Amino acid sequence: MQHILVCDDERDIVAALKIYLESDGYCVHTAYSGEEALEILAAESIAVLITDIQMDALSGLGLIERAEKLQPIPMACIVITAHEIFEYARRAMELGVRDYLLKPYSESDLTSAVSKAVTALENRWLLGRMKLDKLLLSQEPEEIAPECFEQAGFPRPPALIQAVRL
Repeated sequence: MQHILVCDDERDIVAALKIYLESDGYCVHTAYSGEEALEILAAESIAVLITDIQMDALSGLGLIERAEKLQPIPMACIVITAHEIFEYARRAMELGVRDYLLKPYSESDLTSAVSKAVTALENRWLLGRMKLDKLLLSQEPEEIAPECFEQAGFPRPPALIQAVRL
């Protein structure tokens, strides 16, 4: 089950998104500020972050910038906003945001954006797994360097490296 984090300072929007996404079978975490979202990101492995842009203290774009450093695996980001300001869209693209939804958006727009983000992540992991398998098959177990995991697009957790060597 994919974990999704929804962050918005408007509680009714968070509640609605939680209902939509849970009905599609996702595990949904919620936060009402960028700071609260960072705490969740530090504790949970999140596949998709959905955030509003304009929030108190830490903006959604600031959250995305900091979130990437907290997650051990790639994460897709979707921005929701009521503002059609070009600078926001440009900055979101620079940060690699997967989708940019303008409020009000439909439930189908949201579920489509999340589904595409999850599919893209799964494809990325499959491709990475294939690269890793190829690298591992070309080496003796004792020769497996931690860099093999990075070359395949995976973080290099020591336990995983040790397990492969066994």
